[in-house]
Amino acid sequence: MKVRSALAAVSASVALSAGSAIGAPVYEITDLGRVDGFAINDAGQATGATFNPGPVGSQAFIYSSGALTIFGPPVSFGFAINNAGSVVGSVFSDPQRSFVYRDGLLVNFDAALAQGINASEQIVGTTSSRAFLYSNGVFTDLGSFGGPGSSGATAINDAGQVTGFADRRGGFQVPFLFSDGAMVDIFAGTRITYGNGLDVNANGQVVGTVDFKGLPRLFTFADGVASVFDAVGAATGVNDAGAFVGALDDGAFVSYGGGIADLNQLLDPVSGAVWHLGAARGINNNGQIIGGGTFENDVRGFIATCVSGCGDPLTTRLNIVDVSAIPEPETYALMLAGFGMLQLALRRNRSTRSPAARHFIA
Repeated sequence: MKVRSALAAVSASVALSAGSAIGAPVYEITDLGRVDGFAINDAGQATGATFNPGPVGSQAFIYSSGALTIFGPPVSFGFAINNAGSVVGSVFSDPQRSFVYRDGLLVNFDAALAQGINASEQIVGTTSSRAFLYSNGVFTDLGSFGGPGSSGATAINDAGQVTGFADRRGGFQVPFLFSDGAMVDIFAGTRITYGNGLDVNANGQVVGTVDFKGLPRLFTFADGVASVFDAVGAATGVNDAGAFVGALDDGAFVSYGGGIADLNQLLDPVSGAVWHLGAARGINNNGQIIGGGTFENDVRGFIATCVSGCGDPLTTRLNIVDVSAIPEPETYALMLAGFGMLQLALRRNRSTRSPAARHFIA
């Protein structure tokens, strides 16, 4: 798999001030209440989990037409929502199980963790430490790359392409793209040995996080090319236009058109004065962003909607780090020895040829 390298710049660097950057988009915030937002569909419907003190814990919800409905049992989370408004998620109580919520009905099914759903209501997740695809009542084990053999699926697009993580021989756990019945190691032949694909769009573009030099770094994978950025964080959601969102160490970000910006610095003055957006987790095809943060220091879920300058260039710079494989010292020694023997053989071969032969043959 090809990997970009050489500290390529995504875009030129500029300083932005909250809600006032000239030529930058401006977002306003919809307050979802004391919840954490995980996913949003193209109609602006959203899901996630409430913040409940005491034994009840979090509960899955759906947000639709300006109203938030809590439907999940105690300790439940809504992780994904398709454009029909069907929600998939999990209940983290005994017994741990997963669910689909559609048309006001909650249907449980036997899987430990369900995290993705597409338009055909194919569902992906993890059960018995293996990534699965659930379709028409049938579970399919997506496999792994060997090693201990565990894997997990996090997202699926409408074409049935899946991303997540899978074990690789040597005890490594790496991001994958499952497409056309095969699991592809996104970082094969590189120094990346740990990571997770967190979302996949209609074009098969994957975003997620990998460990590089002991720190989590966000990555993208498109058209066979993986790019790992030097910023500490994770890319958690991507739309069909390739715009992606996530969290860096200082808060939520949005990226499109080769640029990236701290979402907090793009808020309208009213929102920017009272909100801090800690993590963006999803972005729909209208550019609406969902996530979690704080409102006047109280934990809240949010939807950020662009109200002006939408599509204007984002000009903050990120660098891409070189994660291509570097041979070990022993490998270098063998390579050098091989080169030496090759040169010796060439010299001996040339010395045995006639002058005429040496003239015509290098």
